[in-house]
Amino acid sequence: MATSFVKAQSPIQCQLCETNVILKWKCTKCELFMCENCKITKHSSEKHRVISVKDTGKDISDRIKSLNLPEIIASVYNSYDTDLHGIGKLLCKENGIVFFMGNCELGKHKFTKGKLLKASLKVLLNYNIRCMDFTVNNKDEILFAAPPGKELLAVSASGSVKSVIQASPMVILAIHLTKHGDLIIGMRDQGQKYPITERSSRQVAIFDEKYTRKSVFEFDSTGKKLFNYAGRISTDSNDNVYIVDWMDNDLRGQIVGMSRSGQQIFSYTGHPFYNTDDVPLIPMDIAVTPNDVILISDRNNHTLHALNPKGELCGIQLTQNIGIILPYSLSVDSEGFLVIGCTSYNGEDDKAKIFVVKLLV
Repeated sequence: MATSFVKAQSPIQCQLCETNVILKWKCTKCELFMCENCKITKHSSEKHRVISVKDTGKDISDRIKSLNLPEIIASVYNSYDTDLHGIGKLLCKENGIVFFMGNCELGKHKFTKGKLLKASLKVLLNYNIRCMDFTVNNKDEILFAAPPGKELLAVSASGSVKSVIQASPMVILAIHLTKHGDLIIGMRDQGQKYPITERSSRQVAIFDEKYTRKSVFEFDSTGKKLFNYAGRISTDSNDNVYIVDWMDNDLRGQIVGMSRSGQQIFSYTGHPFYNTDDVPLIPMDIAVTPNDVILISDRNNHTLHALNPKGELCGIQLTQNIGIILPYSLSVDSEGFLVIGCTSYNGEDDKAKIFVVKLLV
């Protein structure tokens, strides 16, 4: 199996002391999660609005209601427990097969092929893979970029590994396989992530089934950079491309919609009434339904956003109201159900869950 490792999506720690993983409070002004000790000693609530992490959904529920938009989820069909603190990425295949990755309680990275049964999640195979994103082709090969991300690797179920794309001097970020077999990857230069400078290079590239590069997108028609950090990618039935673009180290971000020819269709940073400075959009993943509805997980706000192909908000869901906390990774299965991988607040007993939900959109 693959042998390279890096730290991927980590458990959320206190953002003040960066050691305590039992989070109890959130400052809505500073967007900081903190432990009990830091709330008392470092972050006075006299000048800042500090609320319990359990009440973060209540703080934004009224905003969502005022938007007068339909909800996204009809019902929770099933849920599964894992031994992970977070499901960093999941991908559904046929017949209930799901590939997912995350960090377990000991800090070791796990990459698993499983099957979603009615009563349990059956582990079929564990891989020794570490990466920030992945996809699976029709040969059941897992495509991923092992750190430092300068080449794309393909690993088979038997464990054989081959290199399919050399990206150096660029670093591979997001990885997505279209229904037609084209591969789309996000890339950046090897310099610092942020801030973006004139010398920074941030690209989205399309490769064919033989891994030959077909096109590269980096600038709009005015010469402005299209992306900051292409963290996740998805496509719709018309081959439009949707990118989760993280804009800073706090993962505040936008969704960039593009045509297959590279023309920007829209950029979405959240609804202006809902996603304000104290409730910024934190987009972690993106999935597209068979009806071409774009679904976005807004993790810290326990929210799913639904967009139409023009980038217009057509639905919104406060998932905390139906027991889904910190929605992170998204994938639509072959029957049209949405599968959601969550992270946890990392209390001693917290384990990340996987939910299967029936959609209204």
